[in-house]
Parts: sequence; C-alpha cells; structure tokens
Amino acid sequence: MIFEEAHDLSWIRLRHPRVYLRGELPVQHEHLPRALPAAVVKRLNEPGALGLLSTERRAAVLVLIDSGLRAIDTARLKIGAVVQGSDGAPYLRYWNHKRRREAVVPISERAAEAIAAQRASVRERLPDCEWLFPQLYANGRGQRPQGYSFIYKLVRGWAEALELADEHGEPCRPSPHAFRHTYGTTMVNNDVDLFSVQSLLDHDSPEMTWRYARLSNETLRRKWEQGQQRINIRGQVVPLDLDGELSDAAWAKEQIARAKQTLPNGYCGLPLQQTCPHPNACLTCPAFLTDQTFLPQHREQLARTEQLIELGKTNGNERLVEINEATRVNLGAIIERAEQLEREQRENPEREEGRDAAA
Repeated sequence: MIFEEAHDLSWIRLRHPRVYLRGELPVQHEHLPRALPAAVVKRLNEPGALGLLSTERRAAVLVLIDSGLRAIDTARLKIGAVVQGSDGAPYLRYWNHKRRREAVVPISERAAEAIAAQRASVRERLPDCEWLFPQLYANGRGQRPQGYSFIYKLVRGWAEALELADEHGEPCRPSPHAFRHTYGTTMVNNDVDLFSVQSLLDHDSPEMTWRYARLSNETLRRKWEQGQQRINIRGQVVPLDLDGELSDAAWAKEQIARAKQTLPNGYCGLPLQQTCPHPNACLTCPAFLTDQTFLPQHREQLARTEQLIELGKTNGNERLVEINEATRVNLGAIIERAEQLEREQRENPEREEGRDAAA
C-alpha cells in the first residue's frame, strides 16, 4: 500500500519500478485467544494439583494463573515484588520487558502467600539476592535470575505429572502464555471492561487487548464511578486509591470484583480465579464489599434477620440465633457507616461536584 501510494504520487523513482499491489501482500492470519478449557483450569486450581509443586514452582505458577504475567516477566520478578495498596490488598510490581517499563497488577492472597514463602526460602540461601527466582547453578551470590526455560519446563512438567487432559480427554500440554490468554479472556467474559483488561495486562494499545475480547460481545459496560466508597463487613470504609501509583491497578481490581457480582447488596472482593469457600455467607466474609447505594437492601435484610433471631429465641432454636447474630451485627455496622456517608454527601454537595468535575 505504501509503495502503491508513493508510486501514484511520484514520490519515488526507481530504475526498475516494482509496485506491490494489495492482493500481492502476505495474508495476515488472525488467531483466536489460546485460553485454556474450563475443565483444565479447574483441574489446575485444585489443592492437590498445586500441592505437587515445590515452594519455588508454586509461587511461579500462581503468578501465571492469578496475574496473567508473561513467562519471562515472571521469571525475572524482584524479591520485593509484592507491595500493599491503600486498601490493604496485595499488588505485584514487575518489569514489563515488552514495554520496557514497570507495571503493577492486583494479585490474589494465595499468590502473595506463595511469593512470601519463596522470598523466605531465597533469603535463607542467598541473603543478598535481588531476584525472586534466582538461577540454581553457577550463581553463587544470586546475581542472575531464571529465564524463560525455567517457566516452560515447569509448566510442561506439571501438566505431565497431573496427566492433564482437556474436555475431550486428549492430553493437554499448555504453554506458559496460555495462562495469560486465560487470564485475559476470563476477565472479558465476566464483563470487566476492555480498558481495565488493558491496564491489567499492561498492553500498549486497545487493539492488542481486543484479541481477548473476541469471545464476548458486551465488554464495555462498566463506567468509572467517582466518589463511591466501599464498606466491609465491619462497617469500615475501604478507600479506593485514585491518585497513587497503584491507582490503575486498584481500579482494575475493583472492576473485577464488580464484574463477579452475584449479590443483591454488594460485591465479592475475591480474585476472579478463586471460588468462594463459603457461598451464601457473604455478610460474614472478609472479602465482601458494599456501599451506600445498597442501603435499602441492607435495611430490608436487617429486618428479616431480626425476625429470624426472634423466631429462634421463641422456638428455643439457639443455632438459628447464633447463625444470624453475626449477620445482624455486621449489617448494623454497615448501615451505620453507609448512612454516615450518605449524610456527608448531602451536607457537602460541592465536594461531590468537584469529584465529578475532576473525572
């Protein structure tokens, strides 16, 4: 196309002019995302499957699964890669070798715990090492990190040990990059907006992220909700850091929680890759988050909960009273804090307008 236009405009004069027409250019093949099948993802996340891995390998695998990092970026993580955000949640700081810059991504608690165990192991062997995954041989002072082959062999070896198979029973030998595709497509198919997915994957352009969006027709549903604050089950405000260095990653993490919403009165703050260990018990779960927009639902649920407690007391059902008492206490704390936030918004409308203008 460039040669064609340059020739038409007489910008180039060659002794033996040759023009490449559009039909003569190589065909650009587009590939669908290489996400892992749901059955494979479920098998890999089983406690028994993760239990086969050493401390080092478990940390590396959970970074791939729960953060979507590229293999080489995972292998070259610094020993202090995990940082804490203003919301108290863990984030992973890493070097994006493609964009040649540092990036931050939310990370699950289980991955953060695995990294902490690996960090302790490295410190015990190599007190001055700066790498989370140092080379094992010919690396006396721990100056060199692992490379791509470490991650590749780890993933292939783990799949073989598990005798991993897809939904058709065929052997499955995933590449390390398949975890990144799985991470991206999972976000997209759970209605996390495309810009948040781009931030999570630290892609250079939306076009690159769009490859992960081809499995979903509705990916741009979420909007930035300025001024909303989240309340946990203890009635404490959990601020969203909008100005710090973790702001993009923090908002992406918030979008993940809201995309998982199956609750009538709040959001689940667990990572998308993890299943809830105590379904239908959200108001006693530390991962539960809500805000003042759910006040009517909270008041209605508190009334129902108090009725159940009174019924339990009347019938002598101590278990019914015990089960609902924790929910009653947490609902009371949530409602009190939500009403306070609502009053503050009414009394300070200029503050809210200023936030909207800043947006």
